[in-house]
Amino acid sequence: IYNLMDVASLSNSSSPSSAQELSWNNVIAAQVKLAGVDAPNTIVVSIPAYPGAVNELLSSRADDHTSVQAYLSAHVAMKATPLLGKAFSEVEMEYRKAIYGIDSERPRWERCVGVAES
Repeated sequence: IYNLMDVASLSNSSSPSSAQELSWNNVIAAQVKLAGVDAPNTIVVSIPAYPGAVNELLSSRADDHTSVQAYLSAHVAMKATPLLGKAFSEVEMEYRKAIYGIDSERPRWERCVGVAES
């Protein structure tokens, strides 16, 4: 899915309006610094509502750090499953079957290319 968005439009400003919101400009700046590339003016966002939904989650759960930590931990774990071995990949595949209706895993070479490109 190709949703090109202007980086400046992800946040109204470079700093969040409340302590619980995420500064998307800072997130992108940190990622490009790690990658050693120049910051982009536009990015592809798979789900355009996601940045706002994350800020809404953080704002609505400001006093519930356990829920926010669980969400962020699950997100990191899902991104790391290709690197953690077969047992983790099998669990992720079961999750993908239940959530997305995917009934087979991509060939290993496609998964490797996906990891290399991410």
